Amino acid sequence: MAWGRATPGRGAGECSLDPHGPRGVLSYILTDFDKYSLVWYAHGMKFTPIQIATKEYVARNIDPTNAAQMAKVHKLRNDIFVKKLAWVPGHYEDFERDEYDAYSIFFGVFKGEELLATARMTPSTGLFMIERALAYTMEGAKPIQKGEDTVELSRLGCSPSIIDRTVRTKVSMALYKLLYEWSRENGIRYWYLVSTEAYLGAIRKKLGIPVAQIGKTFATEQGEEYYAAVIDLRAAERALGVFKLLLFRSFLRPKRMTIR
Repeated sequence: MAWGRATPGRGAGECSLDPHGPRGVLSYILTDFDKYSLVWYAHGMKFTPIQIATKEYVARNIDPTNAAQMAKVHKLRNDIFVKKLAWVPGHYEDFERDEYDAYSIFFGVFKGEELLATARMTPSTGLFMIERALAYTMEGAKPIQKGEDTVELSRLGCSPSIIDRTVRTKVSMALYKLLYEWSRENGIRYWYLVSTEAYLGAIRKKLGIPVAQIGKTFATEQGEEYYAAVIDLRAAERALGVFKLLLFRSFLRPKRMTIR
C-alpha cells in the first residue's frame, strides 16, 4: 500500500501555541507524544498531518484509508471538476478519482460532517500530473526540480453549493492556511500546479504572492487560458512581509491546532 501509519494511533495530540517557538507564531508543541500516531507515509514520504479548528470550521488532513471520508472527497471533486467546470470526464457513481490518488496527500475543510473544500498534494516521490497527463503544459520549459521540498498541488476547490461570497472566502482561506501550515510543518517549499490565469492571476493581485509561469499558455474549449506554474513559499513569505504573513497565519483565529 502507498499509505500507512507509523504506529496505531487513537486520536489527536493537543498542541500549545508558542509565539516564541522555533517556528514563530503557531509553533507546534506536542503535549502527549506517546499516545498518538504522529507520522503518516505517502509513497515513501514521511509527514506530519495537522488540524486547525475554529468556531465554524475544521481544516485538516484526510486519512485516505477512511473510506467514508474519501467518498466525500471524490463526490465533491465530481461536483466541482466534472459537473461545474467540465475539466475532466465523469466516472461511475458520481465520483471523480484518478491514478494519482493512490499516492497523494488529501486536505479538507469541514463544517460538522460536511466537506466544503478539498485539495490534493502529490509528493515528489510519485509521478506528477505535469509529468504525464498534463505534460504538454511543460512544452518549452526546463525540467522540474523534484526534491523532498517539492509537491504538486491539484484538485483544489470549494463546494459549488457555497453561494455566499463571504462564506466562500472564509472557506477558501481556511484551505489555503491549512496547505501553507502543513507545508511549513513538513519542510515543503515548492508547489507545482496547473490552473487558469483567472485563478493564478488572482493569487498574484489579491494576495501579492509571486506565481511563476513555466511552459506555454493554453486555452480550454471555452477560451479560458491556463498554464503550469510554480509557487516558491519562501518567496511568497518575503513578498507578503512580516505583518501580512502574521495576519494570514492568524486568520480565523484558531482556537486550537493539533497534530493528528
